[in-house]
Amino acid sequence: MTVNPETRDVKDIKHEIVAAASSSSVSRAGDFLKKVGASSSAKAYGSYEELVADKDVDIIYVATPHSHHYQNAMLCLEAGKNVLCEKAFTVNAAQAKKLAEKAKEKNLFLMEAVWTRYFPLSIYVRDIITSGKVHASIFLYRLHALTYADWYRPPHLCRSLNWRSARGSL
Repeated sequence: MTVNPETRDVKDIKHEIVAAASSSSVSRAGDFLKKVGASSSAKAYGSYEELVADKDVDIIYVATPHSHHYQNAMLCLEAGKNVLCEKAFTVNAAQAKKLAEKAKEKNLFLMEAVWTRYFPLSIYVRDIITSGKVHASIFLYRLHALTYADWYRPPHLCRSLNWRSARGSL
C-alpha cells in the first residue's frame, strides 16, 4: 500500500498510513507504524474501538485474522467508517451479506482487498477458467485458500486449512 502511485503514472493520489491499531497494545501499533515507515504524525491505538472513534479516520483496512473480519469490519461500519477488508472477507455468506447490508444502510464503501483482481494476469486467468480449460473449483481453491507455505504444513498447523482459524477464503 505504501508504494508510491507515481510508479504507475498516477499523480493525483498519495498513499499514506495515518493510523494503526493493535488488539494487544498501543506500543505494538506504534512498532508497526515505525516498521512500515509511516509519517511521524500517524497515530497508534491500543484497540480497534479507539481507532474507529477517531473522526479524522475515513477508511479502515481490516487485516486481522480472517476469523475476526466480520466483527472488526462491522465495528468500523457501525462507526461510520469505510472499509477495505482483507481476504477472506468473512467466514460465511451470511456474515458477508450483513456487512454489505450495513454498508448500504450507512452509504459506506466496503470492499474485499483482492488487489490481484485488477492485474492483467487475473483477467487472463479468468479467461482460462471460463474457457473450460481448467476446472474452476480446483483452481480457485488452490489459488485462494492456500499460501505457498501452506502446502508444506500439516492441516492442523495451517491457518488456511484449520477450521478453528476459519480456513480459506469465502
